[in-house]
Amino acid sequence: PRAPTATVSCRYSAPKPTPDDGEQDAHDTVDKDRAMMDQIRQQHKPDISQLLTFARGAAYDKWGYTIQEEFVNGYHQTGVAVITIKSTDPGASAQQWLVSGCLDVTKLDVVDRSGKTTLEHPGGINHINYSVDQDPTTLRWYVTNETFDGGTC
Repeated sequence: PRAPTATVSCRYSAPKPTPDDGEQDAHDTVDKDRAMMDQIRQQHKPDISQLLTFARGAAYDKWGYTIQEEFVNGYHQTGVAVITIKSTDPGASAQQWLVSGCLDVTKLDVVDRSGKTTLEHPGGINHINYSVDQDPTTLRWYVTNETFDGGTC
């Protein structure tokens, strides 16, 4: 007589890799930078020095100038932008991450003193790239560059 055979079915799902500390710090820095940007742009008298909390270099220069121009013209932001991170890749050094995502500005407007929009066309969902670098002295992470590449989301 043949011995009975058992059929065993196993399902194994490999755990999803978790970002290492630097990668997670880069994600968090991008999220916090966008939130800080929204907060500052909503102020009627913005304090652009707050940008330095999460931005340096070209990213700080770009937004510092933009926010100053908006203030001089009596503009401020209503609503918020929402960033969805799609990928994170190592940068040129161990202290850099390149973060790509989709920036949804459909619920954001820039208005003048009377509340009328100043945007020529409504915002959409745009592909955006960030360079996030670690300061070698403080070990804090900062967005140092931000570019829209015309990619789709």
